Amino acid sequence: MSEKKISFKKLSNGLSVIVYPLKTIPKVMVQLWYGVGSKHEKTGEKGLAHLLEHMIFKGTDQLSESDINELTHKLSGYCNAFTSYDYTGYLFNFPSHHWQHSLTVLADCMKGCKFDSDMLNSELKAVIQELKMYNDNYGSTLAEKMVTALFPGHPYQNPIIGYKHDLFEITQDSLLNFYRKYYVPNNASLVVVGDVNSEEVFELAEKNFGHIPALECKKEQHFVGKDLETVEIKLHRDVKVPLFLAAFKIPPCDMKSVYFNDLLCWIIGNGRGSRLYKRLIETRLASSVHASFYDMFDGGIFFIQVQPTEDIKSIKDVIKSELYNLVNNGITKLELMRATKQVRSSYMDSFENLDDLASSIGRLYMATGDPEAYFKTYNTHHDNLRDSLNNYIKDYFQPSFMSLGYVLPLEKDSLSYWQQYQKQLDESDQVILSRKERQTEVQQPVYAPTVNVSNAYEFTFPEYQENYLSNDLEVLSYSRKTSSKVEIILDFPLKHDSDPEGLEGLANITAEMLLEGTERFSHQQLVDEIESRGMMIKSSAGYLTVSFLKEDFPVVVELLKEIILAPLFEDSALEKIRQRVLNQLESYWDNPVQFIDQLTRDVIYKGHPYRKNLLGTKESVALIEIEDIKNYWKKCYSPNGARMAIVGDLPDDYLTQLQDAFVDWQKGDYQLPIYPALAQSHDEDISYFINRDQVVVELAAPSISRKDPAYDKILLFEQVLTGGSLGSMSSWLFELREQTGLFYTISGSLMAGAGKQPGMVAIKTILSLDRLEEGVKVIKNLLSQGAEDMNEEELKQAKDAVINSLPDYFESNEQVASTFLYLKRQGLKKDFFRTRKDDLSKIKLAEIKTAVKNLLDNNPLLTVKVGRV
Repeated sequence: MSEKKISFKKLSNGLSVIVYPLKTIPKVMVQLWYGVGSKHEKTGEKGLAHLLEHMIFKGTDQLSESDINELTHKLSGYCNAFTSYDYTGYLFNFPSHHWQHSLTVLADCMKGCKFDSDMLNSELKAVIQELKMYNDNYGSTLAEKMVTALFPGHPYQNPIIGYKHDLFEITQDSLLNFYRKYYVPNNASLVVVGDVNSEEVFELAEKNFGHIPALECKKEQHFVGKDLETVEIKLHRDVKVPLFLAAFKIPPCDMKSVYFNDLLCWIIGNGRGSRLYKRLIETRLASSVHASFYDMFDGGIFFIQVQPTEDIKSIKDVIKSELYNLVNNGITKLELMRATKQVRSSYMDSFENLDDLASSIGRLYMATGDPEAYFKTYNTHHDNLRDSLNNYIKDYFQPSFMSLGYVLPLEKDSLSYWQQYQKQLDESDQVILSRKERQTEVQQPVYAPTVNVSNAYEFTFPEYQENYLSNDLEVLSYSRKTSSKVEIILDFPLKHDSDPEGLEGLANITAEMLLEGTERFSHQQLVDEIESRGMMIKSSAGYLTVSFLKEDFPVVVELLKEIILAPLFEDSALEKIRQRVLNQLESYWDNPVQFIDQLTRDVIYKGHPYRKNLLGTKESVALIEIEDIKNYWKKCYSPNGARMAIVGDLPDDYLTQLQDAFVDWQKGDYQLPIYPALAQSHDEDISYFINRDQVVVELAAPSISRKDPAYDKILLFEQVLTGGSLGSMSSWLFELREQTGLFYTISGSLMAGAGKQPGMVAIKTILSLDRLEEGVKVIKNLLSQGAEDMNEEELKQAKDAVINSLPDYFESNEQVASTFLYLKRQGLKKDFFRTRKDDLSKIKLAEIKTAVKNLLDNNPLLTVKVGRV
């Protein structure tokens, strides 16, 4: 994984083109980055850069507002965009045989956008919804407030999404002026990663962009001086669990600072071996701690986020004491070795994800001007690294430089004030937005219908090699040398739905206990053994996953043996985990987007094991004892009925090593839960009150299982209705969003969670309280139509979308391993993917309409609303 594969060219008009060929799967990620973000906005236009990002795909001189979504869907692609303080970007992910079309679209959008006023009215409503949605994410809101406070006088002090009073005043002319000033080739960089040839990319870039003239693009320079100022921010919200944030101003984004900050995340707060995990989580002062950083181009912020279980003052004191220790004594050799291994491992993982790799290349190029910056960041040898990092800590992480942020529960006597405040905001928004109603229908595509679909390139789908160890453990293996990493996933037959009644959460707690120490390794020894080698081990209900370097294969096998066969199960570890899970439950029930799913399952799966929450309940978690864990472990963690998927750069004798390691792993007895038939659903409404800016809504009903003969028929309609496997924006739900402006986000499935047991129809969105009933009504009306309006062209595109998305299941080692296990779990054939195209091609439109009608007519919709209802 080096910069030697990268190619770079600058066109005569100033457009930078960066190419990194990566032929793991037949997909290509194309990203066009512009050197303009929210920091370039003037007074009165805050939020303009982000709104323009929304509007850029809404039509040009050549394209109607529907063309890009329709073209992307027709060619089995995916498109999206993003805005930051420093840059704006647009991306397309296409199959290899279609990727060239992305350049045609991006080039047209660079010069021909119109920003129709009627479309602006519709999109403005979606942006206001997005703003409200972010307001309900209190962690990100607190971080944004911290940026505002730490950069006074600098454009970073303004939120990327802007202010409502500015957004309401943005016009077609203001968008055009901003667009013409910054959307020029000499202010843009094209990044292409995937199954491509570099010379072909350069030729097509010249053909599509070369004729666009460079224009003067003056950008005001902004500087952030180093100072000793600290701030303290308190947000009072209707939450059960507070949140604490410590923040430090750090240098602007460059190769050195990015690498140092990555290392410090692991040293300070990430992973079980980090300083704050030991001091806060192990001592039960907090249920979670996480370190991260914003690396803006003029200056950055390093964050330490903590979810407390004890008083925040104790947590603040611990963080300060660890920082004093770091500043005065520096990092240890062991800490540095652990951090460098983990950072290196994460870097290697990025080569298994086209989006991550392209984004990393693009961001660091925009920051540094060096097309090889991402590779140099993680491959450059740093002389005296430990001394340099210690000096960096002394410069930027002095405890006296620490700013503080809090999200604190509202006092009871403040609740009525908060509700009244939210009501006033809703009313004022409604008055203004009512003046900005869209008057025209969504434009039909004009360019997309003229584009022909090409034949897909042949892709050889990986197929596992199947073996059994002497204890009946099934091993599904596949060797591929895309990197020197290996992924192992152990899949046990019992999951959290097997939790005994009254002890819900047992599977989850048992899984966590496995990593708390073994007969040979104390908890800390086990952590050091894992993390000092750059490994990642995750234990969850019914699964054990490990990602590691090939050279550590013998060590990993021995560690897995220890973890599975010889866990300690100490009382002190149970109490620590119990406290953490109880805190997680509090946080879970503070998040409507999460817990609405539980409210829905309680009804759809009433009397069925699938209703059970992975975390359990406060009452059930409090009852779990060590003997319960030991009994569950003996029953669940048995080789018979279990499967191991192992994918990556495998040693030649991997099976022998596995057999030798697990020869003493004895078979056990287990019994799968009893799964009764689902009860008939009813057309009913459930409302759950919680103080939030918006209302989360889920429309749900029982669905079918994976083995149902109608599965593929429903799947193809789901692609049309929701965007399906590609997350396509050319879907009926997205068209509803475009026409009404009712919601920023809407998504769902007609077979959510379908496996051996039936899944659910589940459509989820977020609505303003003032338009709640209107939003629910239009979604219900759409679903009531079923597939009756679906046509042959939509069916063809749906088939293409599903077929062309199949290689995505094999992009990374983890995805390959998970896919093999899924095939086995669902009883699907080994050659399932190889025959998939033929199976789907036989399905007729009339069959789909009948299957969808049977599903939706026989299962009335449950409506669940969570918010101020």
